[in-house]
Amino acid sequence: MAIFKRKAGGISYDDSSDDETLIKAVLAGDQDAFAYIVKRYEKNVYHTAYLVTGNPEDAMDLSQEVFLRLYSGLSSFRGDSKFFTWLVRISKNTCADWLRKKQRTIRTVSLSPADDEDDAPPFPEPADSEPTVDPVSAAERHEDADTVRAALRSLGDDHRIILTMRDLDGMSYEEIAEKLDISVGTVKSRICRARSQVKIYLEKRNFFEAPSSKKAEESAFAAAGDFKGGE
Repeated sequence: MAIFKRKAGGISYDDSSDDETLIKAVLAGDQDAFAYIVKRYEKNVYHTAYLVTGNPEDAMDLSQEVFLRLYSGLSSFRGDSKFFTWLVRISKNTCADWLRKKQRTIRTVSLSPADDEDDAPPFPEPADSEPTVDPVSAAERHEDADTVRAALRSLGDDHRIILTMRDLDGMSYEEIAEKLDISVGTVKSRICRARSQVKIYLEKRNFFEAPSSKKAEESAFAAAGDFKGGE
């Protein structure tokens, strides 16, 4: 049972507030409960969206669309599966809709040479990043990030999602198992297979032999934004 902490403005939610209790509160009209759901899962949703869009602005817009769909459809959640699993399904469908729309735009709009230039950084730059950056190194890092993101997109949904949860969101095996309602052994097996598939994808493209990737096998995931290597 969730624990509520009373304060002057009403009920305050914390990490001990389970999803089921938060959902019931939202359906009863408690906007703070939905704000806590967003706070709990916004990182997961954003990382999934970023892997699809490749830039922070579109990823943020797509994340907001996911939560809008979640809010409007929350009354249809029956609890037959884990709430996080249901949220993942909404995220996947929203991303698929975005990709279809993007593909239609590409087919109908003629790109100029300037449109081919992608000035967005591989991941949002931290606020305290160094003011000067070697442009050659930056370009190489960008290419590495694009390749790793493509490798992740080549995975099946189950493997891409679980690898994102582990290496981008920094979740433990136990946390992933609880969220996806699977065993820790299954989590480890899927992560191992996913990392193997990513490595094969990168090897086929000579990723580890490129001059820009001298230590690529240890830092391939880092090129796409603070991924961690194998356990």
